Amino acid sequence: MGIFKKLFGGNAPYKPGKLDLNRPVPLGEIFPDVNLAHSVLNELNKRAGKKLSGINEPVSIEDLKEIRSLRASGMEIRSLEGMEYLFKLQEADLSHNLIQEIPFSLEDVTRLNNKYKGGFILNLYSFVLDLSDNRFATVPELVEQYRAKERNLFIDLSDNPVIDPEVKTPSAEGCAEVIKKHRTGLSDNDFSWLLYYINAYYLVKTQKELSGYTETTPGDFTTEPLSFIKASGQILKNTIYPEGFNGQHNFALVNDRGKASVSVKKAEQEAIKKIIDFKLKDGLLPTGDTEPFNAAADGETINKTAVFNYYNENTDKLCPELFSDEILSDSLSADKKRILEQKKLLKEATDCLDTAIQNTESPEISGKLKTIKSLTEKIIDHMQENPKEYHFSFEINYLPMTLDIIRSYNNLSQTETETGKNKLAREKIEASFDTIIEAFGNYISQFEQNAAIDLHSDIDSLLSLFESHGLTDKK
Repeated sequence: MGIFKKLFGGNAPYKPGKLDLNRPVPLGEIFPDVNLAHSVLNELNKRAGKKLSGINEPVSIEDLKEIRSLRASGMEIRSLEGMEYLFKLQEADLSHNLIQEIPFSLEDVTRLNNKYKGGFILNLYSFVLDLSDNRFATVPELVEQYRAKERNLFIDLSDNPVIDPEVKTPSAEGCAEVIKKHRTGLSDNDFSWLLYYINAYYLVKTQKELSGYTETTPGDFTTEPLSFIKASGQILKNTIYPEGFNGQHNFALVNDRGKASVSVKKAEQEAIKKIIDFKLKDGLLPTGDTEPFNAAADGETINKTAVFNYYNENTDKLCPELFSDEILSDSLSADKKRILEQKKLLKEATDCLDTAIQNTESPEISGKLKTIKSLTEKIIDHMQENPKEYHFSFEINYLPMTLDIIRSYNNLSQTETETGKNKLAREKIEASFDTIIEAFGNYISQFEQNAAIDLHSDIDSLLSLFESHGLTDKK
């Protein structure tokens, strides 16, 4: 609990749920981490329809119960104190922050749930908790407790100092939950085809077959390999549910230890979604005489080696988008992946700003847009040269939100007749350009100042080392 000693002083540990929320309490007192407080404020105003002007405004426990999701990626959050009060949360993106621990346990959550009659999120099977790219040195106790209690939760601890045994690259973990979202409206046969293509992807990526489990009664699992049989014509059956699916059946993919999986890397979720979307659009059924299903005889089990060889050589037939996306390449380090993402973002920003520069007839506004473009290029150049530094706020929040504003400006510029309402909106956007320039300029000054401090620190450390080794006279 080192971070909380810094926050509160002394050796007193943080006591979860110490506030009495039976009366309204300022948001900033509930969430002492200013960045987390602002993230919750944003969710309250945007999604819960509140009109709070700042984190000093009081909120009630009923207000907090209205929050269903939390978007707080890249906000430089250090402390999660107060999150135990978000009783109805179902999804939280806390990736790219500086979090080291979850300061409350299952017992704390249960106690508060009983006190405030909340119905806490993590009791739900659909909860998604993204803690990727933080500072966790160990798997949080709360995560371990819920993993032991629940199944099919998405808890992502990838890109942390801790080596999370539940996360693999690439992984089967969590795929079942993604598949389940697409299950509605699919026939039993179509669902079997969906599993077939997911298995083909996994074979190509890992050279291993997926496993699955059936749950006949709660907690009663039978692990089996996921293989497929050509029944006849275009009818495919799988070995897990050969007679089809019904409301009593639960399906999940499991890890290689036969344990129900609860974690998934974000890139893997996106990969599975791409395959599902592609094959649903494609109609699911395979094409070509050499496709292993079409080449098999009726009643024959489809050879997994044939599936691997076919789709390994013809990945465009599986999902061209997925296999042409170098972001998902296993050969790339996290830093190189991030640089690729930054390059895409920079191109998007350049195109958007160039359009705005061409559309405006005002030399003054054109000059401001060019300055924003120049500052953006300088900031992203610095990020690519210093991938270990934490500047996620710019690429995840500041720049994307700025581009949304510029796109709105471009849309307003393309209208043939300008209404009074459009004119006011355009003028408000133009007035924001000075603030954006000031903020981006200060952002550059910040990391230049940090670089200067690091340089002085390096020099002092070197001189001190020389002196301690007797290589220089003491000055």
